[in-house]
Amino acid sequence: MAFNNRISSFGSNDSGYESGIVEVFDEPPRPVIKNPDHTKEIARHRQHLMASELSRKDADDYQQDMLEHMLKMDVSNQSAINST
Repeated sequence: MAFNNRISSFGSNDSGYESGIVEVFDEPPRPVIKNPDHTKEIARHRQHLMASELSRKDADDYQQDMLEHMLKMDVSNQSAINST
């Protein structure tokens, strides 16, 4: 399929007609992929991206809770170590 793009340049206002450069760009047709494995790979990749994003959001949400739990465990372990 040819796409005609007209680029007006060197136009003449006094002669009554427009002269210029005409460029034609032929774009090759894109190949149609009918490979079910390719479609599955794309879907799998999207699932991995979504899972990674959800994991990151969960980690952000629970980071403070995890830190508080670790501090409590550290304090309780220090008191057990000091008592022996």
